[in-house]
Amino acid sequence: MKIIPRASLLIAAVAAVACKPSQPSADYLAVCEGQPLRTVERRNQAMEDGYEIDRRYNCITKQSAKVLAEQKALWEAANTPEAKAARQAEFERRVSESKISLEAKAEAEARTERERQWTAAEAAPIETVEINSATELQLAGLQGLSADVAHQILEERTKARFKGWDDVVRRVTGLSAAETAVRASAFGLTVNGRSLDSAEPDSSMARYAREKWLRRNG
Repeated sequence: MKIIPRASLLIAAVAAVACKPSQPSADYLAVCEGQPLRTVERRNQAMEDGYEIDRRYNCITKQSAKVLAEQKALWEAANTPEAKAARQAEFERRVSESKISLEAKAEAEARTERERQWTAAEAAPIETVEINSATELQLAGLQGLSADVAHQILEERTKARFKGWDDVVRRVTGLSAAETAVRASAFGLTVNGRSLDSAEPDSSMARYAREKWLRRNG
């Protein structure tokens, strides 16, 4: 039987211990994430990626690794197809609400302007236009009276003067309806110097007729 010298056994034992990987310390495990970064290049790359390096162990710190992992998870969650679709839907909803708000504002401003114009028009004096002597241009320029009705008046007037409102209503088709006759009187049309009864320009009926026409055509 071959006897192995004691010195050889001792050397072998030392070599075995030396080859066995050393276990990281408790402090290393508490501070570091993963293995040490033993080269300058690896450490610089880690810092460029956003990690913090612990100079004692040349390792990535657990805290910075946790922060970056959380940021990555948030980014991935925010960029799923569902998340992108939800953001797009929210964007479109806000655009729609903004458009509705702008339209409502524009409508309110337009309504205010119309009200101002109606008030100014109502405050202005009503100038009378005599049906038996006014020109076609004067008749057509009267609010509430169309160019076609003005032409009808002239055609009938060449046949005979109008004797009164009853005669006008009977002969002029465009003024045969009560509403159109009241409106014409409300805006100043007279027959032999007279307004339509109860539709004089300063009467409540005339004011209502003017307001109705202005709202419809303003």
